[in-house]
Amino acid sequence: MSEEVTVTIRTGWTFSKAIEHQEGSEYSVIQLRDVRTDQLDSIHFSNLAQTNISASREIRRLQNEDVLLIAKGPTKHAIYLDDVPTNTVANQHFFILTVPDKTKLLPAYLAIYLNSKPVQDWFARNGGGSYQSTLTKKTLLSLKLPTHLTLHQQQELVDLNTSIANEKYLYHLLIKQRQQQLDKFSNVVWEQLNDK
Repeated sequence: MSEEVTVTIRTGWTFSKAIEHQEGSEYSVIQLRDVRTDQLDSIHFSNLAQTNISASREIRRLQNEDVLLIAKGPTKHAIYLDDVPTNTVANQHFFILTVPDKTKLLPAYLAIYLNSKPVQDWFARNGGGSYQSTLTKKTLLSLKLPTHLTLHQQQELVDLNTSIANEKYLYHLLIKQRQQQLDKFSNVVWEQLNDK
């Protein structure tokens, strides 16, 4: 990554086996299955698996303004975190990116940049593995960052992205309602045909 802007990168917590949900446990864990790219909210925190973690080293919890980046799979989707519940961690299939100096780079814009088509294409070219590509920390560190944008320009792009996300969400709701109307009519027609 660029020398002008520093972004710290760490991997999520490594779990040696499948996470079994234990209600009332100390930690909530974000897994790949929890990420939704088709809805306004990328992660529904209330649906996360809960578990206890025993470790001799520090358990680094997710913080507001962290950026989660999927490291494994065809799409390296990034998620800006702005309302993280206490004691939430991500598993080993994510990178956690933190921007120490927010006067140079807005974390919310960093997520937008990582999700942009040119960067996603770059990830596809540079991700290792043939069947299910995996992004390495070394590769991610070589990604150039948009240091030439002012904070005002970055915020404008963040606002535009939020507006687009809201429009997509509303269109999704409208399409769902229209489909329900059609399904309801189709059911009436079917019932009429089978009542004879």
